[in-house]
Amino acid sequence: MSPARLAVLVAAVASTVVVASSGAAPSPTFRQLLDAGIPIYCGGGTGPYVALTFDDGPGPYTAQLVALLKQYGARATFFEIGQKVVGHPGRVRMEASVGAIGDHSFTHPNLITLPPAQIRSELLRTQRAIKRITKRRPILFRPPFGDNASSILQIARSLGMLEVMWDADSGDGSEASTPPSEEIYQHLVDRVRAGAIVLMHEDETVPATLNALKLFLPYMQQKGFKAVTVPQLLRLDPPPLEQVGSNSNRAVPRRDVRTSRSAPRHERSQPRRPLPRRRASPAGRAHRASRHRRSPRLRSAWRERRRPQRPARSARTRAAGARSRSASRGSRPGRASRPARAAA
Repeated sequence: MSPARLAVLVAAVASTVVVASSGAAPSPTFRQLLDAGIPIYCGGGTGPYVALTFDDGPGPYTAQLVALLKQYGARATFFEIGQKVVGHPGRVRMEASVGAIGDHSFTHPNLITLPPAQIRSELLRTQRAIKRITKRRPILFRPPFGDNASSILQIARSLGMLEVMWDADSGDGSEASTPPSEEIYQHLVDRVRAGAIVLMHEDETVPATLNALKLFLPYMQQKGFKAVTVPQLLRLDPPPLEQVGSNSNRAVPRRDVRTSRSAPRHERSQPRRPLPRRRASPAGRAHRASRHRRSPRLRSAWRERRRPQRPARSARTRAAGARSRSASRGSRPGRASRPARAAA
């Protein structure tokens, strides 16, 4: 063995001993994070990596955004809406050239209000549309408005997708209008740290976001941060395995201002009440009744269900009822009483 190769092996063994003696938690793989069954909000924060994410694309400014990212050698993750993916496959390919593509539902509904079958359809249709264009199945998912629930997590997990949230909101959306680019830039400077997952948008707010990125990307380079995709962040700087599923990885995200709900998500931890069952309309009941009347078998069953069920009576009760009815008939006014039968 050459001295150079021996030196490399000794250095590797020494680094392994240092890590083991420091008690550092092992880095989880993607499968371990997926099996944990919780959203990911950030990385470990031990390396100079930041994940920029863009929601609601692709949009009319996709080409400018991709060109800006390429100019600074930055990578990003794009959570796409399925309808836009189907309508603009070329823009999706452009974004795939500078990062990762994630699932953001097909029509951008509030998934919490939908039944499980419709939630699965929203995710699966977008996943298939992205795979047809990029030839890769997306493994990341972000719910619209940032509203999630255990049922949504389970469905995304069954489709092999990890739910990705954020811990740094750029503030590029507001109740009335998008704030100026200087304000967005200041939000990024104040909130972004090592291991952060940054929330931005790629719809009508992008002009201001683009101008803010023109200032923030040089700032990141000056501070030594490197813009990576979410899969790269989870590989290079994952949250420690012992923290997966604990509050240390679940930094409370700021409320997505696009949602109409007034309370922040962390204040809405109470379980939601189930939606009331819908009652059939009069037209629907009439249709079922006519269908029952047309079918002899269904008609007889329908009549049996509508026939009032009388409680069973004993022989003594039936005899007492008969005597009572007989006495009431004999005592009615204006009714001639029957002559007594002569004794034999």
